Amino acid sequence: MNEEYYKPSEVAKILKVSPKTINNMINDGKLKALTISGNERKCYRILKGELDRFAAQEYEKYETKEG
Repeated sequence: MNEEYYKPSEVAKILKVSPKTINNMINDGKLKALTISGNERKCYRILKGELDRFAAQEYEKYETKEG
């Protein structure tokens, strides 16, 4: 099964945050990503299902805070 995936820069645009924020979320374990070997640095890919899960979880937190 081939699931759609996104680059961190694409996820940043979707969530309206910086790519650095997405990398920090990945490094902190808040957002799961696949690691792809790059030349000298790690490259990440986020599966669509993981992005959906993360967005739903964050939305739920926001809704809880707002009342």
